[in-house]
Amino acid sequence: MKIASKINLSFSIVVVVLVGISLVTFYTIAKTTLEKAIYAHLSTTVQSRAHHIETFLEEDKARLELLAESDLIEDTVKEIIHNGPNSKETPRDLCLILKDFAKAEKEAYELLFLNTDGKVIASTDEESTGADKSSDAYFLAGKKGTYIKDASYSETTRKETYAVSAPVRDDNTKELLGVLVGRFSTTDLNEITTDRTGLSETGEIYIVNKYGYMITPSRFSEDTFLKQKVDTVNFRMSVATHQEKHAEHEPGVFPDYRGVMVLGAHEYIPEMQWSLLAEIDEKEALAPLATIKLIFIIILCAVPAIVWSVGILVSKAITAPIHKLHRGTEIIGDGDLDYKVGTDAKDEIGQLSRAFDAMTEHLKRSTTSIDFLNAANQQLQASEQQLSAANDVLQAQEQQLKAGNLQMQANEEHLQEKMNDLERFNRLAVGREHRMVELKREINGLLRELGREEEYRNVSEITKGGPDGNGREK
Repeated sequence: MKIASKINLSFSIVVVVLVGISLVTFYTIAKTTLEKAIYAHLSTTVQSRAHHIETFLEEDKARLELLAESDLIEDTVKEIIHNGPNSKETPRDLCLILKDFAKAEKEAYELLFLNTDGKVIASTDEESTGADKSSDAYFLAGKKGTYIKDASYSETTRKETYAVSAPVRDDNTKELLGVLVGRFSTTDLNEITTDRTGLSETGEIYIVNKYGYMITPSRFSEDTFLKQKVDTVNFRMSVATHQEKHAEHEPGVFPDYRGVMVLGAHEYIPEMQWSLLAEIDEKEALAPLATIKLIFIIILCAVPAIVWSVGILVSKAITAPIHKLHRGTEIIGDGDLDYKVGTDAKDEIGQLSRAFDAMTEHLKRSTTSIDFLNAANQQLQASEQQLSAANDVLQAQEQQLKAGNLQMQANEEHLQEKMNDLERFNRLAVGREHRMVELKREINGLLRELGREEEYRNVSEITKGGPDGNGREK
C-alpha cells in the first residue's frame, strides 16, 4: 500500500472514530438530559396533581367534619336517642336535615347517619335506611375520627365512589352519638387525573390503590376501575419510595400496564395509600432524539467522504516532495549526477532532499576517482590477460617438451631393450663358436692320434679372436 493511501486511511479512521465517539457521547448526553427534563416535568406535574388530590380530599373531610359538628345534627340525634327507636318523626327530621345539607354541598351524592350500632337511621337515599353497616370500614374507623374509605363500586347506586366518615359527639360529654357518612363520586378525582394539560399525546396520570388496581380512568383502555391490574416498575418504585423514606428514583424507561415502554414519575398519597403515576410513551418523549439521530447518521455518512477528500489533499501535500525526491533518485540512478532534488522547505523532507544533493555531490567526486581506478584496473587486467596468454603458451610448450621427453625416454628404453637383446644374442653366438672351436680341436686331436691329417685348420686363429677381433670366424 502506498504511503499516501496509508496516510489517507489512517487519517480517515482516526477522524471517523473520533467523530463516532463524539456523536455517541453527545447522543447519550442528549438522551440523558432529555429523559431528566421529561422526568422533571412529569415529577412536577404529578406532585402538583397529588397536592391537588390531597387538598380535594382534605376539603371533603373538612366539610363532613363541619356537618358532624353541626348543632342541628347533634340536637336531632340526641332527640332520636331520647325518644327511643319507636319514634318515627325524629329520624325523618334528620333525613330532611341531611338532604338540605346535601343540596347545599352538592359534592356528596348521599349523606347517611349511623347510630352507635352501625345501623343507618337516616339517609338522603331512603333505600339505605335501616341497612346494617356495623362491619363497614367507614363505620369502624369513623367512630374514632374522620376517615376516608378507599374507592369502591357501589352495587346499589352502580357508581364508582369513595366515602368520608366522621364521628358525631356530644359537645359536653364527648360521648359518641353516631357516625356521619358522606358518599362521593370519583368524578371529581377523575377530572383531576384526566386533565391532559402538559401531557402531550400519550401522557396520562392515574391513581393505583394499595392493592395495585387502577381507580381512575385510563387514557388508552376502557372500564379499568378496580379491574386493571398495575404491577409496573413505576408503581413498585412509588411504594418503595414511601417505605424507604430516603429512596431516590432515577429517570428511566420501563414498560407500563399495557407493555408499552414509557418514561414515568410517581407520587405517593400516604393517607389513602394511593400511588399517583404519571407516564408518557418513550416514542413520543424521545421523539426529538429521532431528528438528532437522523442528523448524526447524515454526519456519519458525510464525514468519511469529506475526510477522505481532505485526506487526499493532505496526503498529496505530504507525498509530493517524496515523489519528487523519488523521481530525482531515478534520474541520478541513471547516471545524471548533476541533477538536483533539494528544496527550500524547512521540514524533514526538505532536509532529506538537501542531504541527498550533498550525497550526490560526494558520489560524483567519488565516481571520478573510481573511474581512474577502473581505467588502471582495466590496464592491469589487460596485462594480466597478456601474461596469462603467454603463460598458456609456455605451458603448452612445456607440455610439448614433456611429451617429447616422454617419447625420447620411450625410444631410449626401446633401444636399450634392443641392445640388451643384441648383447644376449652376441653372448650366445660367441659361446657357440667357442664350443665349436673346442669340438674341432678335439676332432683334430683324435685325428692326430689316429695318424690322420687334421681336418680343421686355423683353429688357433679362431681362439685368438679371428681376423675381426671378436673371436668370430670369417
